[in-house]
Amino acid sequence: MAYVAPGAARLAPHVLALESDHPTRRWVECLVVFARDVANGLLPVPFTPAAGEYFARCVLIPDDEFLAESDCSDAALAEMFNVPLEQVPLKRRDLELIEGLLFDPR
Repeated sequence: MAYVAPGAARLAPHVLALESDHPTRRWVECLVVFARDVANGLLPVPFTPAAGEYFARCVLIPDDEFLAESDCSDAALAEMFNVPLEQVPLKRRDLELIEGLLFDPR
């Protein structure tokens, strides 16, 4: 969906053809930002798809706003945050994991 290397980043033609506010294009652009920053040494982590997706969820789906609307359906949340539908259950999981870490009584 994109090409990223130190000093270069390009969206695939089928992604570039989408409207600038299309959920898939916004998502891929966010992944590109993460990959570019890793490739340029700005982030001291390796690029993995999971890390890129987590980064994109953090940027595009702010925790506080998501929690305030979390009773909505996944489809409504995907539309509200303008992200791919499959990312909403993953955001729910992210927040459950964080909550478990913060409130673990051990």
